[in-house]
Amino acid sequence: MPIFKEEEEESNRANRTSPSQRVLVIAPQPFFEWRGSPIRVSFLLRALAESGFDVDLLCMPVGAPFTCPGVTVLRPPNVFGIKSMPIGPSLRKALFDLLLFMQTLFLAATRRYSAIHGIEDAGIIAALIGRIFSIPVVYEKHSDLDSYRGGLLRNAILRVYSVVERWTISLANAIIATGPGLAQQVKQSAPGANVHHIFDIPSSVKGADAERTSAVRGHLKKSPDEILVTYVGSFAVYQGIDLLFASIPKVLQTHTQARYIIIGGSKHEIAQRKNDLAQFGLAERVSFIGKIPPDDLPNYLAASDILLSPRIAGQNTPLKLLDYFAAGKPILAADTAANRLLLNESMALFANASPAAYADGTIRLLNDPELRAHLGSKGQQLVRNFYNFSCFKERLKSCYDGVIYQAAAAQTRVAAASAAMIRDADGNIAVWDVGAEKLYGFNAADAVGSISHDLLRTEFPEKLGAIEQKLEQEKKWEGELLHTTQKGTKLRVFSSWQRIETVDGLTQIFELNQPLDENQDLHGGQDKEQPEGNAAKRKRSASFSDVTLAASCPEVVDFVFGIREMVI
Repeated sequence: MPIFKEEEEESNRANRTSPSQRVLVIAPQPFFEWRGSPIRVSFLLRALAESGFDVDLLCMPVGAPFTCPGVTVLRPPNVFGIKSMPIGPSLRKALFDLLLFMQTLFLAATRRYSAIHGIEDAGIIAALIGRIFSIPVVYEKHSDLDSYRGGLLRNAILRVYSVVERWTISLANAIIATGPGLAQQVKQSAPGANVHHIFDIPSSVKGADAERTSAVRGHLKKSPDEILVTYVGSFAVYQGIDLLFASIPKVLQTHTQARYIIIGGSKHEIAQRKNDLAQFGLAERVSFIGKIPPDDLPNYLAASDILLSPRIAGQNTPLKLLDYFAAGKPILAADTAANRLLLNESMALFANASPAAYADGTIRLLNDPELRAHLGSKGQQLVRNFYNFSCFKERLKSCYDGVIYQAAAAQTRVAAASAAMIRDADGNIAVWDVGAEKLYGFNAADAVGSISHDLLRTEFPEKLGAIEQKLEQEKKWEGELLHTTQKGTKLRVFSSWQRIETVDGLTQIFELNQPLDENQDLHGGQDKEQPEGNAAKRKRSASFSDVTLAASCPEVVDFVFGIREMVI
């Protein structure tokens, strides 16, 4: 009997892949809940389902119900009776992580998964269970540990978690980072890691509705001439919430038309901030909206005049900035590394992270409607061209194509006796893996930059032009080639080529070469292998065409090396 509650089961699996293409996603956050990680997880689930996977989501028994076609939501029993979960690592969270580990063990033993996808501290759960059951692992990193530092106990937990995270990275087949800063952190700690930057997107795929936006603006404004200054987010310290509230008195005392709109926070947090404002006699000019549904957020942002990002810490991208971009409103940002990950002076006004400077920046925007209009127009273009669900899904699929291919290649032991290279359309070698070094004798330093056919003195079964024409039309080619090694030895190989058009618009050729057993006859006599024997060998030879490698997969460079580390 399963020890989890199967909350939703999508019965209509039409147009899905075979049952073997099933993914387990482990989300150690309250789900669903209105905050960054759960919102991103909801997009992750939708993107995987639309890419053809059946998805099991294992999540905390805390949060609102969630439904998505193609997704089954599984929750462990709430044996601890916990009603809420703080942001970041905690002992409370660690208790539930233990439950999630047990559920994952049960699921992996009873269901067939193509991959296990562990988010944040569930990454180690995915890595351990994946290693036990030989299931590919994707680890998704959402946050910078330094942004959660606090008291002695929390810092001690973070030190332990830092060690666990490094171990997780070493075991994962792919690491997804939500921002460029996090991706750089992973690369610095593990230079050979297969890292994918899959950016956040606005928290709602729905745009603002003009009628609803007008109604919201009319409700928020207490007088016709008010200018609405809006903050969205949690009240966590790293969000710069103290900086924001410390700047409010100077702004409201200087500018009589300003009204602050605060979206987010718990009832207790809101009550505490109201008390602080009451000491200045300003409580009536700050409206606390609390948490609102993500699909209604675009209307509140579009109804606003100025949007605030006082973020002071962290290397993860503030999700609110993408919502701000979509709204087309000016942004006042604290001049910190987190905000600089997405923003520059063309789309935001920066202010030093001090109450006086942040207040001055707010006042400047209040007094300059032309500057507000100029800054607000830049972000919308980024959302239309890049930070959108379509691009998010494309990058996620590229990552999974690589992971699934890597697993298939390892299972057929392609990497153990083959040479892989990646070259451009002109034949210039860009990647020369360990297998190629062993098979041909040329090291990577000598091979990279060379023309592959010149380096190996390739002899083709037909004219190269005809092969390249077929490759361009069919995106793949297979056949026998004769190569020459560094020592001058003739080597017959079964070669598989795959033509890939990357998301950056470049053309790459992925070439996989397997030596054929009859090479022993190339130096002293005719090939003694019978024709039907050769055919059998070619049929047994694994190639790029044995598994589906989507044409939107530029990260193959990384997972080729991952195969070598696993098998050789």
